[in-house]
Amino acid sequence: MRKLLSADFMRLRKSLAFWLIFAACIAISLASFYDVYDMYTRSDTYSCTPEEMVFNILPMMVFACPMLISLFQGTEYSDGTVRNKLVCGHRRAEIYFSALIVCSAASLFILAVNQALMYVLGILFLNSPQMPAGELLVKVLCCLLATVSVSATCLTVTMSIQKKSIGVVLATAVMILSLLACSWLDSQLREGETTAVAMIVHEDGTMEWLEPEPNPLYISGTQRQVMEFAQDLLPTGQIIPASNNEFARMERWPALSLAFAAAVSAVGVTIFKKKDIK
Repeated sequence: MRKLLSADFMRLRKSLAFWLIFAACIAISLASFYDVYDMYTRSDTYSCTPEEMVFNILPMMVFACPMLISLFQGTEYSDGTVRNKLVCGHRRAEIYFSALIVCSAASLFILAVNQALMYVLGILFLNSPQMPAGELLVKVLCCLLATVSVSATCLTVTMSIQKKSIGVVLATAVMILSLLACSWLDSQLREGETTAVAMIVHEDGTMEWLEPEPNPLYISGTQRQVMEFAQDLLPTGQIIPASNNEFARMERWPALSLAFAAAVSAVGVTIFKKKDIK
């Protein structure tokens, strides 16, 4: 296992795909910061904290991870490296978990560098930090663990497909579908228990205030608990509220992220063990 990790990390450092995706993520983060900074300088009422910038870039990882992992790990198949590792006597489980560790480390490196960059730029050009350091570190840890779950999911898809081109498309499609599903869950759970206060202006100029009424779209009871659990379990379900600096049920995110990563990895390694490596 140690030799596999050493070889995989060496290959990661020399991977053109890794450094190109890393550079692209830096460019996207800088462009996002510029948009916020431009709005900040133009408006006297707009404000943004360094902490908000740290979490605003999270959705970027939903697209960066599948591209990175499918390109990096897909090369293992196309170059015959996986077959060579098996010939050398390495077990399939060792090969799989070595890939999981390296791919997760690559994804975490990209996210951590970008979050650190946004935090420093936010302090220099926006406002002073508004969140205690301990609270910020806990929230960042939740984001990192969610990224590990995304990486585990992408690796499961990639290791099931031997063609690199198909792996890229399929891994990206899985993450996009997951993001859309969790966006729908988030919108449903945001419905309030009552409608908002409304005002009607009649033709004679008089105003009438309408009292709040029960919202028929509000989801309650067991159905709401199930939907909240599904949202918290899926890594994209955590990323969506976190990108808006919302951590309402953050206390259970780390355990669910690890459980989800373990579950999809178990599925992935089972598929990989049965796969016919050409």
